[in-house]
Amino acid sequence: MGNASSKDSTLTPHISQETAAKGIPRNLSASFTKRASLTLQCILADPASKRDFAIHVPPNGSYDVIIYDGPDATSPVLAAAKGNPKWKHDFRINLPGLLEGDDTCEELLRCTTINKLKEGYWFAMQLEGHLERFEWCLTRGKQVQGQEASGWGWKLVRVGLKIEPHDGEEIVAIFRTHKSLGLKKIDYPNAWNKKSPKNGFVCLKVDNSTPSFSATWNWPKDIQDVHSFPYVRFNNPNLPVRLSELESIHLSTDWIYTPGSLSKTPNDFSNEVWAKNKAELAGEGVQANAAWDFFLDDDRNRTLYPQVAAVEFMVWLGRVGDPWWLGRQNDSILSNVTLGETEFSLFYGRNSGGTHVFTAVTKDNSDVLSFDEDFYPLFQYILEQAHKQIDADDLPKDPWLGIIEFGTETWMSRGNATFTAANFGMSLKGNFTSERNSTKKGDDYRDKGDKDKGDGKGSDKGSGDNSTDSKGDEEDDATSTHLIPSSHDLHFNHTNPITMILHTSAPESRLRRAIHALPFLLISAVMSRAFAMAKPIGPIIEGSVKTSVFTAQDVNVPIIKKFYGVPVLDDVFAVVTVAFAHLQFFTNEEAYWQLLVFLTDFVGMYAVVMIEGYRPGNTFPVIKYPVVFLFLSQMFGIGCLAPIFFFLFYIFTPAYKLTTPSLYRPGVAPCMALLPTVVLGYYVTHFPSFFHPSLEARNWWNWIWQLFPIWGSIIMLVLSKIIPQPKEQTPRKWRQELNAIRLTIGVISTISTITWWYTILNMDSSIFEVFIPQHFLNTPQEPILGLRTVIQFDYICCYSAGFLWLAYHFKDLENVGVCSISWIRAGCASVVLGCLLGPGTMFPLIWLLREELLVATQPDVKKSEN
Repeated sequence: MGNASSKDSTLTPHISQETAAKGIPRNLSASFTKRASLTLQCILADPASKRDFAIHVPPNGSYDVIIYDGPDATSPVLAAAKGNPKWKHDFRINLPGLLEGDDTCEELLRCTTINKLKEGYWFAMQLEGHLERFEWCLTRGKQVQGQEASGWGWKLVRVGLKIEPHDGEEIVAIFRTHKSLGLKKIDYPNAWNKKSPKNGFVCLKVDNSTPSFSATWNWPKDIQDVHSFPYVRFNNPNLPVRLSELESIHLSTDWIYTPGSLSKTPNDFSNEVWAKNKAELAGEGVQANAAWDFFLDDDRNRTLYPQVAAVEFMVWLGRVGDPWWLGRQNDSILSNVTLGETEFSLFYGRNSGGTHVFTAVTKDNSDVLSFDEDFYPLFQYILEQAHKQIDADDLPKDPWLGIIEFGTETWMSRGNATFTAANFGMSLKGNFTSERNSTKKGDDYRDKGDKDKGDGKGSDKGSGDNSTDSKGDEEDDATSTHLIPSSHDLHFNHTNPITMILHTSAPESRLRRAIHALPFLLISAVMSRAFAMAKPIGPIIEGSVKTSVFTAQDVNVPIIKKFYGVPVLDDVFAVVTVAFAHLQFFTNEEAYWQLLVFLTDFVGMYAVVMIEGYRPGNTFPVIKYPVVFLFLSQMFGIGCLAPIFFFLFYIFTPAYKLTTPSLYRPGVAPCMALLPTVVLGYYVTHFPSFFHPSLEARNWWNWIWQLFPIWGSIIMLVLSKIIPQPKEQTPRKWRQELNAIRLTIGVISTISTITWWYTILNMDSSIFEVFIPQHFLNTPQEPILGLRTVIQFDYICCYSAGFLWLAYHFKDLENVGVCSISWIRAGCASVVLGCLLGPGTMFPLIWLLREELLVATQPDVKKSEN
């Protein structure tokens, strides 16, 4: 009848005889498949009747979603959906006739979404001879809350024929998002190898009740490499942690491999079952392992990204076939270490990326199906003995431990094979008091499957700055997917949903991001052309510097030639301050008002750049130390350097750095220090440069203002050290960060708006004359007009780069599901608000909106609000 990648636009949905007779089951469990061809498939299964319904999301073709009345794409088409070309977020749903001989029908699912927090969809359909309207509403009401549910969910409400949005009383169905897995562990199919054949696949299925996960896979081609590593990742508020601060790391799990695909999750992990399964798996040519995987590095942030971590440490609990590990060829056994009753041989090698790889394999080649031991002796060896046997200068001496995972490396299988892992547990003990991971001594954080039920108890305490909820996704385009079973008709029931993070493609490379960001460089090129327009005023500025007297019209003002006592700085800024005198002494009205608005607005961008440098994830030097960029901008023009700065910022800040809490939270102290920094380091010298009644004093204040990047950095550093940094990172502390940022942006935006309207009401020229350059291809011959044109381009290019940077980041957030944006409406609203509040005021406000969205996605913060 069709397949998931079919381009046939004439699929005809119909109900099979079995479905017509039995209806669609009320309770459905869900599993999710990500194939190597990037086809996405969800299987809805009824354990009682053994009936399956496949849902395909084709990567291309005429339909966005196809539902099949059976387990795969060879089954009859039950329904199909495609986007409405008129409206981006609306869908046309093709449904079968309910009775034999009935025509198919098309229903329209209309989107009423205002923003990510006010999502909604409605549809109307004929029921029993009359039209009924139903609406899906995103809600945090009591209907979607419960012991296992987060504060947010969906409800389907019968609202009759009313056209207005409605909170109707008759609730037909409920979707609840489950948090027991999301807070404690995350499951990944992780089919990452680009050499894998397209006819292979990995299907990950999660069972909340155990908890457990099963990965069914088939890679028929031997590529002499690992195809995939489906795994579960453990989260703990104390991660990352230095090995030297650990006293024990107790981990437990049960696992088993089974031939074929399973409809029911295995619960027998005995050696008897394993012996039978292993023999069958060997007959299918299966090569795989069951392994714990850890990542370590001297830099705590790099431990969250496997691509850059210095050390990978694997502990193999068992294997099928003859898979290969690094160090095996040379039999480079470093040591034998005993954990409980099991002795492991520790091998060492370096992979193609230069990563140090330690692999612990059972010495007698036995398979340990149930393991519940303290792994610290293995880590203790790496900490204390590895350097004595490995001659490598880049091997960390006191590394951080970040990522902890358990899964299976899959090499090859001629048939389907299913890996199952269950009964997970993790307990960390130690003196967690490091500089960015301060915790209470001896806290025992136990992440033991369903015992915690995801309620977060005990997980909000004790982590230091930026260490709580360290999820560390290793792929830039990780997207959160909630698979919630439901039925097709209007008799809904609800079973436990599945919460997973799915990686649907390879990580986006920096080169690809750089290509996407090329418009930034175009802006810089425009500004470079504009600099030529300052040429006519050059001799006048040189004359003023030489005579130490500013002369314009009937004004003669003594100016400062040496101020800092550093010859290089005095020579450079003597020229710069004379150029500013032509703009600040009111010898040209249009230039004065334009520069006043520009430099007052720039405080918002300055504040954003400063606080971004304190985010743990922003490790690229240009971003981490913005003082260099800001200082150079004083000499070479912000309009030329800002596009380059934001170009690099975008390249080195992929989406995971925005959505991983431990990477984007700057800390309470820097957030509270931000407002005093901009007031003391910028405003105090900025406004006297424009409004002091003495022109000589304006020149003096401008000399001080020119080094605001240095003054601000010093003030920010000192205050962030003086202001107490809380040792415990709780949702309340995260709220303190956001409130401090809100206050700062609120004050800055208010001052900018007042300055904007003060300018509008007092200037005699039009807005067009003051803010829009009149020259580009030709250079104006009037000196002051040329200088004013340069400053106009400076303003436009600086903020064009800033708004483009925000747009790129919002697009990243939209791609990973944090927000949904109507770009036309957003653009129109920004223009209107920009005219009312001032164009530069919009930059910090839009950036603040991004911060609000990031915080709103964190369940712990939502819970604290409740």
